[in-house]
Amino acid sequence: MDEERTQLRFWTGLKELEVRWRALLKEYDRCGSEFFRSAPELDNKHINNAKLVTNRFELIKLLPCHGIVAELGTQTGRFACHIFSHSQPRSLHLVDIDYSKFNAALFPDGAIGTSVLTHVGLSWDVMKDFRDKYFDWIYVDAAHDYESVRKDIEASHRKIKDNGFIVFNDYTFWSHLEHVRYGVIHAVNEFLISHNWEIRFFALQRQGYYDVACGKIGNH
Repeated sequence: MDEERTQLRFWTGLKELEVRWRALLKEYDRCGSEFFRSAPELDNKHINNAKLVTNRFELIKLLPCHGIVAELGTQTGRFACHIFSHSQPRSLHLVDIDYSKFNAALFPDGAIGTSVLTHVGLSWDVMKDFRDKYFDWIYVDAAHDYESVRKDIEASHRKIKDNGFIVFNDYTFWSHLEHVRYGVIHAVNEFLISHNWEIRFFALQRQGYYDVACGKIGNH
């Protein structure tokens, strides 16, 4: 029975991989040479104050506590729970289009609906409902294609206080686990250059899915 299950998982995995690669080839045909487009290169001013940390859990410890925080893309809520435990925000706003995998039991009794607030919808649409300069920091981990990240940035950066942060998960060009192209580096670098922001913290990750915490240049 175990051997049959193993074989089933193997062939199911191969079929999923085939679907992903077919989609990837279609995207390549559509984009042509733009498929391999490099991200804009940063200047020294965009990294002068950057600090390297071991992982995103350590990064969270360096961000403001007891503030107003948002996580765009929460899935199960596991990392949101880490944010809630270590940053102790006055309010934590979670945004996702689907809460079917969300585990409310990860949070203390009574937290959901009071200090932890869930919002259903596209992240860039939901963020438009908040007033400007409302959040101390926002953690962006929703869709990872260039257009989606760009829309999240455009909808979020005005909602951050002058000395606040936007943290971008999966600051990478390619997901080797999903076999898909990510547009996070391109969208983030483009934003840093055009809006005069900088990387404050760069968090390592064992498989190369890095995090960067960014703030306005001159506002420490």
